[in-house]
Amino acid sequence: MSRRLLCFAFTALLLIPGIGRAQDGAQRWAFSTLTSSNPGNILSSPAAGPDGTIYIGTEVGTSTSSNPSGRLWAIRPDGSVKWSFTTPDWIDSAPVVGAEGTIYFGCWDGNVYALNPDGSRKWAVNAGSFVSASPAIAADGTLYVGSGDGNLYAITPAGMVKWIFPTADFIDSSPAIGPDGVIYFGGWDNAVYAVRPDGSQKWRYTTGGEVTSSPAVAQDGTIYIGSRDLTLYAFSSSGELKWSRGLGDTIEASPVIGSDGTVYIPTTGGRMYAFDADGTERWRYPGTGQAALNPIYSSPAIRSDGSILFGTSNNALCALRADGTLLWRSTLGDWTDSSPLVTADGVIYIGCADKKLYSFFGNGLTLDAAAPWPAFRRNSGRSGRAAIVTVDQTPAAQSVAVGSLLNMAAAGHAESDAPAVTYQWLVNGIGLPGATASSLQRLNFQPALAGLYTVQIANSAGAATSPPAIIALASAIKLTGPGMEYPDIPHPIGRIYDQILLQGAAATLTADPGQVTRISYVDLTNDIVQVEFSGAGSVSVVLQGAAGPAAALNYNQPGTEYMKGHAGIVITGADETSHLSVFTVGKITAVNQSLFRSDVAYDGVADIAFVAILSRNGRFGSIRTANASYVGTSGHVGIYAPGVQINGPVYVGDIHAAGSAIPVLIIGGASATQINGGNLFQQNGQAVRVGGLSQLQFVAGSTSHGVALPAQLNQAQLEQDGADVTRALVLNPR
Repeated sequence: MSRRLLCFAFTALLLIPGIGRAQDGAQRWAFSTLTSSNPGNILSSPAAGPDGTIYIGTEVGTSTSSNPSGRLWAIRPDGSVKWSFTTPDWIDSAPVVGAEGTIYFGCWDGNVYALNPDGSRKWAVNAGSFVSASPAIAADGTLYVGSGDGNLYAITPAGMVKWIFPTADFIDSSPAIGPDGVIYFGGWDNAVYAVRPDGSQKWRYTTGGEVTSSPAVAQDGTIYIGSRDLTLYAFSSSGELKWSRGLGDTIEASPVIGSDGTVYIPTTGGRMYAFDADGTERWRYPGTGQAALNPIYSSPAIRSDGSILFGTSNNALCALRADGTLLWRSTLGDWTDSSPLVTADGVIYIGCADKKLYSFFGNGLTLDAAAPWPAFRRNSGRSGRAAIVTVDQTPAAQSVAVGSLLNMAAAGHAESDAPAVTYQWLVNGIGLPGATASSLQRLNFQPALAGLYTVQIANSAGAATSPPAIIALASAIKLTGPGMEYPDIPHPIGRIYDQILLQGAAATLTADPGQVTRISYVDLTNDIVQVEFSGAGSVSVVLQGAAGPAAALNYNQPGTEYMKGHAGIVITGADETSHLSVFTVGKITAVNQSLFRSDVAYDGVADIAFVAILSRNGRFGSIRTANASYVGTSGHVGIYAPGVQINGPVYVGDIHAAGSAIPVLIIGGASATQINGGNLFQQNGQAVRVGGLSQLQFVAGSTSHGVALPAQLNQAQLEQDGADVTRALVLNPR
């Protein structure tokens, strides 16, 4: 910086002497980036570095200037200049500050810049056209930023382009990164996009207008974003529209989210709105019947007392109370599009069209640390990334002897700017009451405790759930748990069956050498289900929502009573001799045809939750569940046998996840994997997590009553390690 410019900068500094802890909203200082005679503007929003330095971009010149330029300023908290960096065109992008202090921003010259903390250039990457949007920075340092050429760019921390995702028009929306690494943004092609970290599209939703607003991401993964079609949208992470609210005015600013889930969004109609997480309007400011403000382009910031800050075209910085009433109003020298910054010491900063960066006292109030997205780009560094909770230690799979102690442990942490984490253990997606420590002990292990265990590590701003750990009961006896064993049943093809009638919520079985053990219960659609197991190992059948015993309503079988419920099937100690089959008692699977009533329309498909397999040598014989549909509203739904090579086929009727359930088809490999008569449509829009598949064939199937189920087209997206592998794996019927 020249001596002349340095002297000018200090003479333009307006300090209030003698003020220590001043009144909330009182001006501390205003730093002029240009003289009043030099044309320019500030549309950029300030960001803070780890050392408290404030960074903001400026426009030098007007749209008709022959030589416009830009400047990135680094200002100390006391208002003195640390350094400035000049670019060949305007800087409207809000800077993003990495954890190590690197500053990233876009420029109208078409470049994305990275500066060292001392102001020297680290690199510049050409993004094809003007970059007015702000970058988002992922946990691994990857930058995501949209360009006027209509592409979203992924750039490594070293300044290399990883991939380019195309859209149909330019991108003015700054992307937001969800806790799973998915990137969300809008475009001038009227669409909202979700893009995976590998650059593949997860989903796309078309609105009725251009989308320049930037998204905010809630703890549960809900994405909130505004559109120029006058509407605020709420999407699930899978792309389902949860709700939308027409506000009657264009939305240019970006929503923020409070600690209680309240969503705040301003409009160009001059009103600030507050919505509950379900889309119910809580309040608006100014209220109905009151004169609106001038257009609001500034995105709000929520402080620790629940107050909401935002800039206006009324030449003011405003603060509202949590109930939507005015707390204070501080005058600016002109209108502002800049979004306020609240730093760790509670000081407020905002840029203004009068070419000044303003600083205000904040009475020690910081950003709301309990809120998932309390400000534009979420935090003071403007990372644009959801607060990341990391699972450091995942619970391990175990085989537990009956009556023994199950002892599990997990660990995780949150980012430095997020609240401390808490723990919640779940079994098959259902929380265990009181299981809120990093470790879990369960005494006197019994069949009913077998299942898929996960731990959710969370704070008020974010959450992460561990991969499931298969916890199985290992047994060497034929029956552990409540059940009635019938005499051996010889089959015409030469097999000997041990028939067991389940008489409680869960039981664990083993098979005699050369025999098949079969256990019976009734599923939620009143079909009698047979689970058959042979070979090495033991199988636990655990009923969720168990009821009974009672007569099987759809069958003529007086004197026999069945347990009813939704089964999870857990196998341990298996090897290549182990085989599993699940089917319903129907006209083509039963010897006794007098079982069936003429007045009943039989479903003829077993409804189960999951099959989980632990193998002692990494192998398994076969999984034959072509007459079964894996369904559920929580936990993992499908087959979960990571690393287990299936020597024979894997037959699946279908997998359907609803609610919060996660559909899975994860094995170590198989000779053939087939969907028999199903289409893998997921009601909750989730992708099916897969592993170990070389090909997934969609073939015909049948109910147990002989009703043909034609081969269907795949309706799911298949993901492996976050990448879309649908096209590579699916073999649709021809």
